[in-house]
Amino acid sequence: LKPLRGLDLSVSAWHARHGNEYVYDTGLDATTHPVLQNITWQNKSISLKARYEFLSNAYLFGEILFSNIQSFEVDGKSALYYLNLFTPKLFQGNQSTISGGFAFGF
Repeated sequence: LKPLRGLDLSVSAWHARHGNEYVYDTGLDATTHPVLQNITWQNKSISLKARYEFLSNAYLFGEILFSNIQSFEVDGKSALYYLNLFTPKLFQGNQSTISGGFAFGF
């Protein structure tokens, strides 16, 4: 979306999931295991981004990210085990992350 010259706005959303952990050292084909039978970890996020070109090849940019990263108890392992396995502690749970900066060049 470009409401005015040099301004670029975008919205993104995603839902990432991870299923059961399987050991593949038995020689069995990976297709014998069900895909996403149980969800061990998930990330639901929405991102709003803006970039403004204030001079030729000079940009200001910013982003706000709303995320909900959680895990579940599956296969005898705790939810915290899966959460720590896939997500740094800083990003676990419901989070709002703001970032920004500037860039010169291309």
